[in-house]
Amino acid sequence: MTSLIGHVLHVACLGSVIGLPFSGATSLASPEHKPAFGPPRSHMRMAPEAQHADPAASKPLVVMAIGGSVARGWDAGPNQGYLTLALNTVSEDLNTNIKFWNESIGGYTPERLNAYFARLMKAYRPKIVIISWGILDDLAAKTPKTVFQASIRQEVDLSVQLGAKVWVVTPPVTEATYSPRDSVLEEVYAGYEIQAAKSVHPGDVQVFDVLNSMKDYLKANHQSVTLYASNAWHPNAAGHILAGQLLADMIMNRKSSLGL
Repeated sequence: MTSLIGHVLHVACLGSVIGLPFSGATSLASPEHKPAFGPPRSHMRMAPEAQHADPAASKPLVVMAIGGSVARGWDAGPNQGYLTLALNTVSEDLNTNIKFWNESIGGYTPERLNAYFARLMKAYRPKIVIISWGILDDLAAKTPKTVFQASIRQEVDLSVQLGAKVWVVTPPVTEATYSPRDSVLEEVYAGYEIQAAKSVHPGDVQVFDVLNSMKDYLKANHQSVTLYASNAWHPNAAGHILAGQLLADMIMNRKSSLGL
């Protein structure tokens, strides 16, 4: 597995400037504000050598993520969620300047976030949109399949219309993944998400199945989910690290087809 140390990644979120319900969240360009999950760490800023490189070569790859609390990095340290860790690794391994905006919101579902999605897209103009819903909020809300899939299709369609590629990333395992109540439905809704995303612009959508990759890893290594779970719905720091490693490996294995 690849290293989880990165030096060229920007991490920030837009927050209240477009009306999202974050507490004090905006761009790194405004240091008086902080992302909801903690202040940006110094090693997440652009590396000094990148600042003096050719402007065209050092132009950042803008990536934006949407999802819920797990994608936001809850129960990991500041900037230690699995999406941030994976992109840190990719930015270092490819020596690529990535600017990452994590607009995931705890407790949100695709349908709820879509009220803000167009504004996020127009504000950031990302080249890659990561859709990484944790599924469990939709299971708890009993979101109908038709509503869930329509929301995913809307996110994908607008992303592609505005010039972005879409990466669908299934969530890390949690205790719920192995519970009698949620295990089957989590897999089913992850399938709905993938199916909906690929039904709109299949050539612009890539799927990274962290959920099943992590399940396979635990099985192969005879490990219990309790090593990686903070509670029923969230991974702990070790869970985010493992999910980030698996995701980074998947991205690096497809770097050519992804155009990285």
